[in-house]
Amino acid sequence: MSRLKPAGRRGWGQGRQPFGWVRFLRDLSPEQQERVLANNGRFRRLPTERQQMIRERLQWWNSLTPERREHIRRREVDLLTLGRLRDLSPQEQERVLANNELFQRWPPQRQQRMRERLYQWNALTPERRERMRQREAMLRSLSPAQRQEAREVFPQWQRLPPERRQSLMGAFRQLRDLPPEERQQFLTSADIEKRFTPEERDLLVRFGHLLPGQPSGPPVETLPAPEH
Repeated sequence: MSRLKPAGRRGWGQGRQPFGWVRFLRDLSPEQQERVLANNGRFRRLPTERQQMIRERLQWWNSLTPERREHIRRREVDLLTLGRLRDLSPQEQERVLANNELFQRWPPQRQQRMRERLYQWNALTPERRERMRQREAMLRSLSPAQRQEAREVFPQWQRLPPERRQSLMGAFRQLRDLPPEERQQFLTSADIEKRFTPEERDLLVRFGHLLPGQPSGPPVETLPAPEH
């Protein structure tokens, strides 16, 4: 039988993204979590802002109800399965699913959701797939507050006409490539004020909050990745 095994642990603190640390530590009590972090050399060598982001993620996890935590764990399994299947051909994907004991035990709705996601992935161009991977990597690096910001901004972004989205994305790429200390000057420049409406400039500012090097707000309750 084909088996979709969860990724093996690489040891304490080996997760490269902040949520990776949460997965390693979340089953411990808050006191045990803090003791592990205080004695972990790899964690202590991280920049201060990254240490703070990891602690915020752990505080967020510790505040969740058991039901919410279980929902997140199930979603992680879905995302892990999708990530391992999407680089296979459609025929290989179906063969793995048809012979996988874990997948066959899933409720029909959950199986259908996984197949729909794979169908959507298979229909993407290679360029779109790469952009999706980059987006996933960015989302994994966000703090809980930044994830909430992304959830609020995305619907506003979708409501813009395609040509305005394209123009705004060009400005965001410029913003992204600037050092953090130069971004505010760019956002308040006469060129940006001329090219964009106040609402669009506000979106650009909020997009900027999602970039590395930007301060993050207090942790908020949210899922580890936006719902699809």
